Amino acid sequence: ASCAGPSYIFRLLRHSPERFSGALMLQPIGVAEHTTEAGGWEGTNAASTRDWFGAWAQEMCSAGRATDAELQRLHGAMFESGTEEFVFSASREEVSAVQTPLLVTAGKDIYHPA
Repeated sequence: ASCAGPSYIFRLLRHSPERFSGALMLQPIGVAEHTTEAGGWEGTNAASTRDWFGAWAQEMCSAGRATDAELQRLHGAMFESGTEEFVFSASREEVSAVQTPLLVTAGKDIYHPA
């Protein structure tokens, strides 16, 4: 899975680990401090990630693909769930507890941090 897919994978691994023999995570989104990405940033990339979400949510509403209420719930789950300091669906502790082999290919920009 790519981009938002790894967040879904972590949630599935937490609930149904027996369904996975391994997982591939391509350029996962998440909150991180700058490491090797082009452009750099101070602190974490959380503000840029929230801006990205806002632009995407507006596009979804305008196209009639989601309601404002649905997107507000998703925003809350991603950014106000207590896991927003890492990936959007699992805490560092939950990810550390995963026993399934993972291959992670890091991104190289502010939205897909290494």
